[in-house]
Amino acid sequence: MPLSEIEKPEKADRHVYAFMPAALEIQETPPSPIGRLISWMIVLLFVLAVAWGFYGKIDVVAVAHGKIIPIGRVKTIQPLEIGIVKSQHIREGQQVKAGETLITLDNTLIQAETKQLRQKLAAATVKLTRQEILQFLLGQSKVPENWLSYSDKLFQKISIKINPGDVLKQKSLLKEEINEYRFRREALENELQKLKAEQDQTVASITEFQRTLPLVTERAEAYRVLMQDGIASRHQFLEIEQMRISREQGLKKFQAQFQELEAAAREINSELEGLKAETQKNNLHELNKTSQEYKALKQELVKSHQRNRQQTLTSPIDGTVQQLAIHTVGGIVTPAQELMQIVPEETILEVEAFVLNKDIGFVEEGQVVEVKIDTFDFTKYGTIDGQIIDLSNDAIQDDDMGLVYLARVQIDKAKMRINKKWVNLGPGMSVTVEIKTGKRRLIEYFLSPLLKYKQESIRER
Repeated sequence: MPLSEIEKPEKADRHVYAFMPAALEIQETPPSPIGRLISWMIVLLFVLAVAWGFYGKIDVVAVAHGKIIPIGRVKTIQPLEIGIVKSQHIREGQQVKAGETLITLDNTLIQAETKQLRQKLAAATVKLTRQEILQFLLGQSKVPENWLSYSDKLFQKISIKINPGDVLKQKSLLKEEINEYRFRREALENELQKLKAEQDQTVASITEFQRTLPLVTERAEAYRVLMQDGIASRHQFLEIEQMRISREQGLKKFQAQFQELEAAAREINSELEGLKAETQKNNLHELNKTSQEYKALKQELVKSHQRNRQQTLTSPIDGTVQQLAIHTVGGIVTPAQELMQIVPEETILEVEAFVLNKDIGFVEEGQVVEVKIDTFDFTKYGTIDGQIIDLSNDAIQDDDMGLVYLARVQIDKAKMRINKKWVNLGPGMSVTVEIKTGKRRLIEYFLSPLLKYKQESIRER
């Protein structure tokens, strides 16, 4: 019987196909529609994926790591020099006011140094007063007799506290200098008086010789005429002539002596002026030297007072004490050691993040960011929106990340909803900042590595 004549079972008897030969079973059994449906679904999904990859866009972000900081900045308390803790007035977490004492360092050595500087300054003041008095007295034509009372008044006008012993010492030294100057000056003046007396005598002799010489000369001329007339003897003429010559030579001698006395007087006057000028010069040199020493001591005293004030560490702002590093009275602190930090009260928080060098070309002020707080899982508690408000112009060196740029991010809120309650964010919390730098097609994300590989490969030597 031909196969075509075999009676076909009804659709309800499809299980009958199981007892047919395999070829007839495959031929008579209709194909399942599920397979075709799955195939068409795969094709459709592929087409949708390609279309989404071509038309769909995703955000391009630059990731930067940083931390939360207060806008007012945390103030770090550091000593300027090595010291010993004398007393501690605060504890961790304590609220403090601006100017409130935090830690007092031992200032015993500084106080001793200050006391010594005050003593040196007082001694220099008295010494400077003595030299100024001497300079004033030397400027007078003659040292006044009441110079001692004048100097006493000036010493009494010294405003700072001085050692009476220093005053007596400088008064005694001033007296010695004045007496020495007056002694040397009086010696020269006495010598000048003697010369003037000799000059007066010489002038008198010159006057006498000038008056008598013409008379003697006239007598000599008269005797010359008488001798020529034979009335007077030659011997008489020679006696008168000898007297005339003697008078003439005597006049020249006294005139020469007067010139010598006058030169000697000029020399003594020059010595008097030189004595005054030399004494003034030497005293002025010492005065300038003492004045410089006085100014240097005043500056050192100001520095000493400043160092003494710096032994009391005070709070620069209102805030909270954090990260207190010293707990022992008598402990030693070193210069620039971070003893604690003062976190400003009621300050607005912001994020300080470091943008990598490879991303800085796409980052600019005003861009929107998402801030993930590392301590709170962002998949569970979410993120905080923000915006870049400042970007540094120059890179800074970081030991781990290399050259990075500092970015300041303003955040929309300073608290997060954690387990049905609001938790305030605090300074120092580490964060991850995702900066939205643009968008790109999804297909570019997958093709970019291939294009980069194509561009950079098969070119090596």
